[in-house]
Amino acid sequence: MNTLTGQRQQGRRCRRAVLASVALLVGGAVAGLAQAHHSVARYDLSDKVRRNVSGTVTKLEWQNPHSWFFIDVTGPDGMPVNWSIELSSPGALRRTGLNYDSIKPGDQVTVELAPIKDGRNAGLAVAIKWADGHEWRPTGQASPLPPAGQQGPGQQAPGQQGPGAPDAGTP
Repeated sequence: MNTLTGQRQQGRRCRRAVLASVALLVGGAVAGLAQAHHSVARYDLSDKVRRNVSGTVTKLEWQNPHSWFFIDVTGPDGMPVNWSIELSSPGALRRTGLNYDSIKPGDQVTVELAPIKDGRNAGLAVAIKWADGHEWRPTGQASPLPPAGQQGPGQQAPGQQGPGAPDAGTP
């Protein structure tokens, strides 16, 4: 093999090694950004500050990357105060027993949540308990939810439209 051919092959190997290194660096950076995007750092996860809020479900947004539902809680003045409750992705929720039909506008719920650190009326759901007593936790270690299509007290009949676009100003 002549010197020129050997130099070309070595140059190709070097370029491949550089491209592979760049691909790994870019992949690592993207993975880091994705992890940061899905962080729960904005919530106070300590057990000392968890709180329960009870109210009426007003809306469900079953969407990726995170689902949300909203409840009206009676404020100190007797007026409704809307709370934004963050959940996981629809796929992760299904794996723990929560389905799109599980939370419906009009349901009376008590939500144990990790509050958002900035003081807004928002939090990350730690547990949801319905008025009929059934409960859900993200670990799947709660009482089972009614089967799809079976209605609990205060639930609306099936046929709800899918969730709309997020409201402006939701976290």
